[in-house]
Amino acid sequence: MLLTVVFVSIACLAALMTQIIMWRVRLPRNHFKMLLIIFGLFLILGILGLGLVADWTYSLMFAQCYGLLALSYISFYSLIEGQSPSLCIVMAVHRKGADGLSLVQADELISAEDVVGVRIRELERDNLIFAKNNTYQLTRKGMLLARLFGFGRRALGIRKGG
Repeated sequence: MLLTVVFVSIACLAALMTQIIMWRVRLPRNHFKMLLIIFGLFLILGILGLGLVADWTYSLMFAQCYGLLALSYISFYSLIEGQSPSLCIVMAVHRKGADGLSLVQADELISAEDVVGVRIRELERDNLIFAKNNTYQLTRKGMLLARLFGFGRRALGIRKGG
């Protein structure tokens, strides 16, 4: 069991360091895809390495633990990468410290930030939407994602969101 924990720790740190180095050298066009490739590569290396060093049962435990950590990190990365209104407000309040952020300053912040424009550029970058005849349309991948989220919302009984 300790061997699995050591392998998971080493693989996660190695994947994270690989990502940091790659992002500092050159930002990839599609962050999500590159993160899946990086963490997937270390998943395969960990499974093979642990399978050769110990019993293959440990490889299964490694895959479960590492997979959960990797997917958690990738989902966390999408939060810190984007510029959501909530994140902008939280960071502005944090910068103000004990003084806090006034309601007027918060309103000014939201009106000054181009949150929607940033999101549109990110969706284009990730090949989920494209511009055609002065309109935005979903790509095949975007349509698949929209259907997946729509199904999830209906299954959970969530009517409106955005």
